[in-house]
Amino acid sequence: MWLYIVAALTILYANQVEAQTKLRLCSNNQTVSVEISSGGMNCQCQIAPQDPVVRDDYIHTPGIGSHKIYTDAKNWNDARKACNKDDAHLAIINSKAEELLLVDMLKRAEKSIKNALNQEEALLGAHDLYQEGEFVTIFGEPLASTGHVHWAASYWGGQPDNYGGNQNCVAIINQGGMDDVNCRDKFAYICELPIPC
Repeated sequence: MWLYIVAALTILYANQVEAQTKLRLCSNNQTVSVEISSGGMNCQCQIAPQDPVVRDDYIHTPGIGSHKIYTDAKNWNDARKACNKDDAHLAIINSKAEELLLVDMLKRAEKSIKNALNQEEALLGAHDLYQEGEFVTIFGEPLASTGHVHWAASYWGGQPDNYGGNQNCVAIINQGGMDDVNCRDKFAYICELPIPC
């Protein structure tokens, strides 16, 4: 919300003093930069992301984020809705370190996973529901733009494989890497608190 306020105030100010305005909005948890130029004078402001949200029921790892694994299995859409109720989203892997963290969380939780197709996978926030083979995050960004894409090369002959022609959602595997799964099948799932900008 504050981001829109900063943008609106910047534009209003620039219009009143006939200034040139450059505004770079927060994307992928980066800073917001505002530059106003008028009559040979420059004013620059940078606003960094806020401190991450830390909750007792989520595991917070500095530099990576806050995550929670749910062991009562759901299909992908129900898992997505459950994360939203937490003011979170299905996890999106942005680094090898985050992948290793989520694999560790999954391995620790395996014995307590209930009602799942298997205990070796947990749903993530990515899919190719719009176009087969074009994986995107739950925010509609190309999966390749997340900073880390690692499909499991040896799991069931290599992933993604769209087995049966209907595997459009993404899960992480306990041995590392991602697998495309049927969105209707039930798995454990991992939620991630957004890093506020």
